[in-house]
Amino acid sequence: WAASLFGPLVGTGPGAGMSLMILLSGIIGVAIGLVGYSIPAVRNVETILPDFDASPNAAAGMEPEPASQV
Repeated sequence: WAASLFGPLVGTGPGAGMSLMILLSGIIGVAIGLVGYSIPAVRNVETILPDFDASPNAAAGMEPEPASQV
């Protein structure tokens, strides 16, 4: 039944199964991307969660004190 369903799309010869796997993985990848884009929390993650927390020492150009060796 799979050959009659996917045969016209990817063929039935050697390598047809691999081409079907590549096709399906591409479709699944696009679907996951579209679902992620449709969720506002995922789409706006850069503004919701910044890459770093600004510290007062970073603005002054100060380096942290080295840890004391025991």
